[in-house]
Amino acid sequence: MALPASSSSTVWQRRAERVFFGLLLALGLLVHADYGVSTDEPAHHLNGLVNVKYVAELVVPELARQQAQYAHIPALVTHPDRDHGVLFEVLDSLLGLLAQGDSAAYYRQRHLLIFLVFMVGVWALYWLAARYTRDWRWGLGAGAALVLSPRLFAEAFYNAQDIVFMALFAVAMLTLVRLVARPGAGRAAVHGLACAAAIDVRVGGGVLVVFTLLAIGWQAFSSPAIRRATWVRSAGIYVLVAAAATVAGWPYLWADPVSRLLEVLRRMGQFPWQGRNLYLGELLPGSATPWHYVLVWIAITTPWPYLLLAATGLVAVAVAGLRRSGYFRTRAGQFDWLVLGWLLGPVGRRRIEHGATGRNSSYSLPHGARTSAAAGVFQPAT
Repeated sequence: MALPASSSSTVWQRRAERVFFGLLLALGLLVHADYGVSTDEPAHHLNGLVNVKYVAELVVPELARQQAQYAHIPALVTHPDRDHGVLFEVLDSLLGLLAQGDSAAYYRQRHLLIFLVFMVGVWALYWLAARYTRDWRWGLGAGAALVLSPRLFAEAFYNAQDIVFMALFAVAMLTLVRLVARPGAGRAAVHGLACAAAIDVRVGGGVLVVFTLLAIGWQAFSSPAIRRATWVRSAGIYVLVAAAATVAGWPYLWADPVSRLLEVLRRMGQFPWQGRNLYLGELLPGSATPWHYVLVWIAITTPWPYLLLAATGLVAVAVAGLRRSGYFRTRAGQFDWLVLGWLLGPVGRRRIEHGATGRNSSYSLPHGARTSAAAGVFQPAT
């Protein structure tokens, strides 16, 4: 994936990569234990344990029933958050066994794991930006901008929903760019796995499937007939791998993948969060925020230099499209379409993810009830 460069430039690039990501890892190791437990974390951890219990009952039922925590963990079929993506939470719950019942040790370990996933996302953004600008220095600048965003850096230690999803989405976008650059069975399969990982954290990752099929369809349409078979084959492999991996990584889908996935999509579109938002001096129900809520939210939580750079980029792309006939049919123009979809797509579909700004409340139980259930599972060491 190396960018065209002289040998001297490549040496400096490798050194800069090692320094940047080495310092980032060192920083995470130093400060991850300084973050407390967020409101949602016990409930998210419980969700992981519920799914681990479900799988254990299918594979090793006798061993599962011998575990001390078994009676405290609800059954998947009755769990209110049973349709939440749990790929990260299942992995985290399994690694949580290393804490041996020490809740403080568990949450320190969890926060470090979230940060490591965040680092993977920074790495993916670095390569995306480097490929886009054809300059690794701009790539490091983009990665540094993500790290230096105060709110995102803080949440990179305790937000296992939004941050993990963001990181995996960036990885999937990188694998999509690689697939479009050179189609093939291997790259299609890797991209399918990356998309499935994002979907299995948050079902909103399904927009990656739309991006992928549109990108492949455009390439197939604009390619000579002799190459269309390659694109069609890549699309078929991608769809099969993404579908199979999505089901495999989401235990709730195992019993009836199609019906339950449709149920998840329906419930996500009608997210009944009963809390209220203080918005422009007025307390509004979470399900009744106005259309401009998401724009104001972005404006007040994103550093102004970032907003100005985003606006500059939008203007630059618009100018390029107006001045150069057929610009969006070029490889650079197609990359711009992907970036625009990534930037503006979530804003356009915010009604689907309604109320999901870190308040991942259950559908039927008060949040306190879920936290209490999680507390019954994880007792601090004495």
